[in-house]
Amino acid sequence: PPPPAAPSPYAVDSSGVTILSPPVPFGSAAAARAALQRVLDVQRIKRLVAGPGKKGGGRPSEMKGHKLAVCMMVVDELPTEQVWRAWYEDKAPAAATPPLSAKYFIHAASPTSPKMSPWTRSHLISTSYAPQWNDYKIVGGILELFKAALQDEEVTHVAVVTESCVPLLTFPRAYSALLGTLAPASPSSPPP
Repeated sequence: PPPPAAPSPYAVDSSGVTILSPPVPFGSAAAARAALQRVLDVQRIKRLVAGPGKKGGGRPSEMKGHKLAVCMMVVDELPTEQVWRAWYEDKAPAAATPPLSAKYFIHAASPTSPKMSPWTRSHLISTSYAPQWNDYKIVGGILELFKAALQDEEVTHVAVVTESCVPLLTFPRAYSALLGTLAPASPSSPPP
């Protein structure tokens, strides 16, 4: 008889979300560091994602604006959803130079939770590592968020937040901070 097949690390639930369990390990600290260096090289990753002969991976000076990928790690819902929705709706006028935009990417430990709103569900990435609290699988989820965000060739910046995070700056001021053009606040200036 043929040997039994090795169990697949992939499982697809009824909603079509791929759950990886267990995630493929890095094998060593050196391999993990090398993987992190590859993630941090955004332009190289964009070129790899785009593939030969496709657009993408241009230098920031060649891009027409800036796009922030807000990568969120949640368990089964986004309790701060209204705050994040209002934050992006409070963006600068369309005439801002350079144009500013953002896109949400959400990794959920429980992507089929009935507690999840339709808005949150519409921003889910297609893969979940189903991590437990303070689990090493969270790293796999973050890497999947980066992978999904970098598929968008217009993304120039990435922010990683959790379901309990809230923005402290308005959308335009946050962008100014990311671009290094935010002037220090003076005692007489209004709060951000």
